[in-house]
Amino acid sequence: MSDPQTDADLLALTPEHYLARGYQARGYQDPSGAPWPELRGAYVTAATIQLRQGELSPQELGLTTDAIVQIGQLAPDATLNATITEALALVARAIRQANNAALVHWLHTCADKVRTAQDRRAFLAHLQAVNRRYALVVSLRPAPPQA
Repeated sequence: MSDPQTDADLLALTPEHYLARGYQARGYQDPSGAPWPELRGAYVTAATIQLRQGELSPQELGLTTDAIVQIGQLAPDATLNATITEALALVARAIRQANNAALVHWLHTCADKVRTAQDRRAFLAHLQAVNRRYALVVSLRPAPPQA
């Protein structure tokens, strides 16, 4: 898919799609070894639209992002999926509700494509960019009409 233009394009640009190119070449990296530039651009926008459609709260995304970073620093040898699972459990206990299904799916789909330490750093940068953009996008969303 070339330059996505509509919400429908962005909804179709799932991690299964946008990470397939990187995974076949070098994970999250382009042939030169640099993270794909779209991981801070179009792919962030796509993830934001998908997570908004999944009705994720910005607070849950923020808490989960922070937990993944912190747990990853405490247990750097753990697999990313294990770190994510632990972070999700911690956040679910903190917010006293099940994790958002769209977030769980998105995180594990992204983590499944991580093969190297460079991939992991690129994923974390992507996650943090999504977290920043998501908070902004949701704050700009019009409030529902009052009953």
